[in-house]
Amino acid sequence: MNHAVLANFLLQQPGQLAAASGVIVVATLLCRHWRPQVAGASLHRGAVRAVLSAALVIVVAWLLVWAETPASQTMLAMLALASVAWCVAGTHGRPYGGLSRSSRLFMGLLRVGAWLVVLVLLGRPAWESRQIRWQKPLLVALLDQSTSMNIADMPTRDGGLISRGAIVNAALAEVPQALGRLDEYYDLRRVSIGETPRAMNAWCIEPTENLSAMSAALRHAGDIRARDESAPLAVLVISDGAETVAAREALIDAGQRLAAQGTAVLAIGVGPEPGTVPTVELALLNTPARIGQRERLPVAIDARITGCAGREVSVTMHWDDDVVSETRIGISEADERLRRDEIVVPPTPGVHRLTATVAPLTVDGVSASRSAIVDVAEAATRVLLLDGRPHSEMAFIYRALADDSDLDVARFVWFGAAADSDPPRWDEYDAIVLGQVEPATLTSQTQTRLAEAVRDGGSGLLLAGGQRLFNQGDYRGSVLADLSPTSFETLIADADYRPHFVPTELGLVHPIFAGLGDEADSWAALPPMGGCAYLGRRLKPLAEVLATADGRQPALVVHEVGRGRCGAAAWESTWPWALSSDAGYELHRRFWRQMVRWLANRRPSPWVLTDRTRYAADALEAGQVVEVRAGISGTPTRGESSAVDAAPTLRLRRVVDESSPED
Repeated sequence: MNHAVLANFLLQQPGQLAAASGVIVVATLLCRHWRPQVAGASLHRGAVRAVLSAALVIVVAWLLVWAETPASQTMLAMLALASVAWCVAGTHGRPYGGLSRSSRLFMGLLRVGAWLVVLVLLGRPAWESRQIRWQKPLLVALLDQSTSMNIADMPTRDGGLISRGAIVNAALAEVPQALGRLDEYYDLRRVSIGETPRAMNAWCIEPTENLSAMSAALRHAGDIRARDESAPLAVLVISDGAETVAAREALIDAGQRLAAQGTAVLAIGVGPEPGTVPTVELALLNTPARIGQRERLPVAIDARITGCAGREVSVTMHWDDDVVSETRIGISEADERLRRDEIVVPPTPGVHRLTATVAPLTVDGVSASRSAIVDVAEAATRVLLLDGRPHSEMAFIYRALADDSDLDVARFVWFGAAADSDPPRWDEYDAIVLGQVEPATLTSQTQTRLAEAVRDGGSGLLLAGGQRLFNQGDYRGSVLADLSPTSFETLIADADYRPHFVPTELGLVHPIFAGLGDEADSWAALPPMGGCAYLGRRLKPLAEVLATADGRQPALVVHEVGRGRCGAAAWESTWPWALSSDAGYELHRRFWRQMVRWLANRRPSPWVLTDRTRYAADALEAGQVVEVRAGISGTPTRGESSAVDAAPTLRLRRVVDESSPED
């Protein structure tokens, strides 16, 4: 704070004081030259002298009035006072010649006082004073203390490299006088840029912070106030510009808030020339908040990549912690805009975090990631019935499944003109029942895509093609043989082979047979299977035989393969069960519904989701609230709210370990 006092002498009626000065001069001269005993010439000369002297005084006085400055008014007051003093001195002695010296002095002072009263009444002088208090404008300096300032990529004069923080400290050490003037002329506040803003006492870069919350530092600087509650005049930023906590939009919003309150932003960038060091900037992911379980979700990737000409970058998509796709793309320009669409299929129902990461392959520590929270809604189980010709078995299976509102059943007959069309999108279905499709239609490439949908996508597959699929040798050594829980045997089928379907002890407790009868004898009452293939006795390691043909050959074998499930069914027709009796009809309907539900693999799965992927230890120490959401997906939700709506939310504080300063 600086203080100053300004004082001015003012005359409110300077014109009257100027006229009074002339009158005093005229009166004094007339009194001095008045001689009653002398007539004529003596009186005439005194009058002329009085008029000329008064005119001169008035002219000088009016010039001082015309100047209208405190100095001129002071001189005018002094001129009037001098006129009074001259008047008293020239006329004082005559009336009081017989008085003593002290008496004459006293009378003279009285006359001077009287004249001063007259001058004060005429000029009305005033002494005006003002006290000025100077307020230093507020200046906030933001100094980047993140570990990125430790990167040694700044060239020195001798050809070496120096860190960004070291070069800033060297530059600050060279200008101590300039920094001192800032302290003199501004109310200076220094704040660090790190995980959380902190006040600093010195101009110094000490990179110790793991993160760089640039937008948080700008908001904190905008909230600082001077002693008179005024906003900062300017914010000075010294940083390499790497925001590693919030999105770009948060940084823009912080800058707009400063502009709205009239605070200027002055930035000093630290680092090499643009385009010489690899950097990646990735825009926010624009995804819907809620999608269906089998929807194909397009994700727009919009990235700006600099300093990577001639290199490759990887674009990786994650559902939670699982990598679902990775693409390598060549970069040809020093500053290139990368735009592409990635197609991802959501995992099990529930709330999941979708993350996109763009990173140069040959540069360590340079990458950009963006995440979005997506609620994967429980949807009806999608079932595909695929056969090479229309026949009764598929028609009865469709009728058994179509009445269930939790099942979305599609039929596809693949023969004739349809055989030349594209195969179905296998990954769009939860369960696939594959009937008697010709080998020429089910090509090796089509089988490979089907296997990927089962192993990687989690679809379920039931091989129900009978003897045409298992025993004619067309699919031996094929991709389907690799998926099957049993081996494929080349045999000539017996046309009269009509065995009964007999569940095993393991089968009776399996979810496919749940509630369908505890005794194997109850199945013996059903009509025999119309046509039956020979399933190989060489089983895969995890295969389970759930039913046999007359207690001898396997009739239903299942196993899990990758993320999906696969079953091998020996029968060619189960529809006679539905026509045998009401109980047979009900058993046939429930058996097929439970079969496709097991194949669809809709197992309940727990999920836990936090509001952020990383937390700053200091923020947790300060009492930051952590939101944890958890739930169980994959359970029937008909008539209920979604998993995300029903999930509990926990609000926790202080979840950081005392023994570790890390996140």
